[in-house]
Amino acid sequence: MSRLFFKRLVLTQKQLFLGIMACSICSCSHTIDLEMELQESDVKKVSIVGASISTYRGFINGNRYYYPCGDVDSVNKTWWMLLIESLHYSLSQNLSWSGARVTNTFPKYPSLISEVEALDECDLLILAGGYNDSRYSVPIGQVDHFCPDNQLNCSQFSQAYEKYVRTALRKSKDVCCVVLMGMKEPYANTVYEIAEYYSLIVIDLREIESMISMIDFPHPSAEGMSTIAEFCYSKLREHVEPD
Repeated sequence: MSRLFFKRLVLTQKQLFLGIMACSICSCSHTIDLEMELQESDVKKVSIVGASISTYRGFINGNRYYYPCGDVDSVNKTWWMLLIESLHYSLSQNLSWSGARVTNTFPKYPSLISEVEALDECDLLILAGGYNDSRYSVPIGQVDHFCPDNQLNCSQFSQAYEKYVRTALRKSKDVCCVVLMGMKEPYANTVYEIAEYYSLIVIDLREIESMISMIDFPHPSAEGMSTIAEFCYSKLREHVEPD
């Protein structure tokens, strides 16, 4: 066998070895990427549509915000981000709007129903609106579970909240209704009635209102945000993390 042929054979074997190694590394890299993609796809997503206590600049799609304010100087100090971290979920969208109502009774700001309509689908949707409707004593009206969506009177709280929930259920199979601090009893009762009809979880922050430290009512401080997050987690934990 000639030296030239032997040399070429050695080079060919070396090239083959390097090629196999490269393929192996490439295959390993693709496997790692695939595993990471699968892990990311397993993380459940949460969306929120509420009023001022659920806002934070830069995280609410340009909507009007209240936070950052006071010692709530990081999104990681908000009740909703603390809750999401506790649940080991990830944030999908937050389309909250400071000052917004569920009803369409304040032309300056859109109804929160329209914010729910703009959401993508998610694993858990938290509805934290209604305080501003209660604050300004908008008409409550009568709950009507059988009225078609396009005939609901969204200038009345009961029928607007009905549509708020129905729209939410088209975005997520799991919907949670939050009753906010300071909500008047008739409005809170309406939330409970509608949530019960659709078998939804209700988290009533009025239960811990005296424990929540505030910047100004009803806006929690960082400590108050943490208290709310812990309370919400205690209510949601068994539902989203069944034994």
